[in-house]
Amino acid sequence: MVSPDGAYVYVANNHDNTVSVIDTSNYTVIASIYVGRWPEGLAVSPDGNHVYVANTGDGTISVIETALSAVTTTVSVGRGPYGIAVAPRGDAVYVANTHDNTVTVVRTADNVVAATIPVGRRPIGVAVAPDSQYLYVATSEDNAVSVIRGSDHTIITTIEVGEWPYGIATTPDGEYVYVTNIADDSVSVIRTSDAIVTATLPVGADPYSVGNFIANVPEGPAPDDPDPGHAGSALSSSSSSGGGGGGCCFITTASCWPSGEGHRHVPGMSHGRYLVGKSLGHALARLFCSHAPRFANVSPRHAGLYLLVRWVMLLLVGAALTAGVAAFDVRHRFGRKIY
Repeated sequence: MVSPDGAYVYVANNHDNTVSVIDTSNYTVIASIYVGRWPEGLAVSPDGNHVYVANTGDGTISVIETALSAVTTTVSVGRGPYGIAVAPRGDAVYVANTHDNTVTVVRTADNVVAATIPVGRRPIGVAVAPDSQYLYVATSEDNAVSVIRGSDHTIITTIEVGEWPYGIATTPDGEYVYVTNIADDSVSVIRTSDAIVTATLPVGADPYSVGNFIANVPEGPAPDDPDPGHAGSALSSSSSSGGGGGGCCFITTASCWPSGEGHRHVPGMSHGRYLVGKSLGHALARLFCSHAPRFANVSPRHAGLYLLVRWVMLLLVGAALTAGVAAFDVRHRFGRKIY
């Protein structure tokens, strides 16, 4: 996360329970700040005076005072806080709590919880409109985005997007919202004026973004042929039906799991291509996606559990592929469709 003036970059180090502060003038780490357990999402206040850190492991957010490079307040929120965003007017912080299906609203004036908003299943990404009037929350298990009115914290509509929406961001003019869908390798483009998905863009495997991954760039020629097969793609506002004022909007997606990690990567890549028929393939992929974030957080700290999860997932995939081959053989031998 970059400070508003571009002078500093803040990085959450999940395994170290720290936030690194990088000075962009000389690219050196000038501070390492201890926060809560398993920090994930970061957000910087509009004036750059505070950084808010979602600590997934202990259900808190850490409030860092940037002038001191120190945590000055810790606020208890919901279970499994992940995505976090600050309202552009700076009066509120919104935290998506993945384990209890809520969004916590923290008042920045006194760092007190002002409201808890029930949303859909497993909220992860959260973004605030530039005028602070609306909040957008990606509810991953529902394959949807909840639109919440900021004045009274009411859900005014729910928009269906791709499979397992993860990251979410608004264009600087607020006309469009972009959502990365991790399970079907796509980005959904939502027009905010009528809450309609105007485009679904194929991108690389497992697009995974947290925080604001859209920004305006200066006027100039847009990329003629953005390659959707790469992890990062530059999408012009014209080709993506996006907004964002002049210039282009850049969306960066990254592979959620290293390709060598078969127990995590293979089920995700097989989603939509189906391991054993459509219904069973969906069921296996949903089972995996429901528990993968928790495994990902826990397994690196426990070697035995890491190996167990790895082999269980490989066995599940192997069994599913074997059953699929058997089903294919039966279907062709007896000339009937069994799925």
